Amino acid sequence: MGVWRALIQGFSLTRRLWVAMGLFLVVYAGVGALATVLLPYQVVEGRVQVPTPADMSQALKHLGIGLILYALGLGLSLYLLAGVFGGLRRQIREESFSGADLFALSRSGSLPMLGWGVGFFLVEFAASAAVAVAAWLLSAVTGLGQAGLSKALMQMGFYATSLLVGLLLLFSPVILVERACRAWASFRESARFVRDHVAGTLGIVFGVSLIGAVVWALWLIVAQAVRQVQAALGIPPFSPGLPVFVFGWVLVAPQAF
Repeated sequence: MGVWRALIQGFSLTRRLWVAMGLFLVVYAGVGALATVLLPYQVVEGRVQVPTPADMSQALKHLGIGLILYALGLGLSLYLLAGVFGGLRRQIREESFSGADLFALSRSGSLPMLGWGVGFFLVEFAASAAVAVAAWLLSAVTGLGQAGLSKALMQMGFYATSLLVGLLLLFSPVILVERACRAWASFRESARFVRDHVAGTLGIVFGVSLIGAVVWALWLIVAQAVRQVQAALGIPPFSPGLPVFVFGWVLVAPQAF
């Protein structure tokens, strides 16, 4: 199967997962709305800025709220992702699937998907941090650190390794659900698949990136329309609570699809 045929088939299967896409929107916009209510912020020249905490207790409070919101968003996203991959698996096998099946598939696959998410983070962070430390040691030994290149090398090594690991594990969530295996086994199988299909993998990444660029352009148009509607209704940008939820839901719709 060619790259573009695979992408077209993916979109044709995605059409039946409109319930999941709607729930992703609710999770994304809902967590964003909670953040505007629970965390202090100020809008300066159209940009959101978080004021500096007055003391350590306030900083810990804000950090705790931020971590809870992050865990909530990530947990719900992985829960829905398990249902999405389970639904795709059924459709590929030409088995019956409806929106109501999404929740049953999410419940049955949520724990394996959570394990995959934790494992993915650990592998990517450990590999990236190790390369960053190696880059720092290299700069210290070769004298590049004195030239001010130490930080640049560490950042370059960290992000490059993170990108490489993400590419190697690109197919791991699909393998996890399709073969009902453990997270570590899906990582190994994904890396092996990418190694054997480098051109196809890069083609898929290029195709998805191209589609992402089109979606980003569409998002700019939608964002401009949203700003005009907000101005017409007299609603300031990033108003806390319900306005952020409603307009955030609209703004993230192209990206969810």
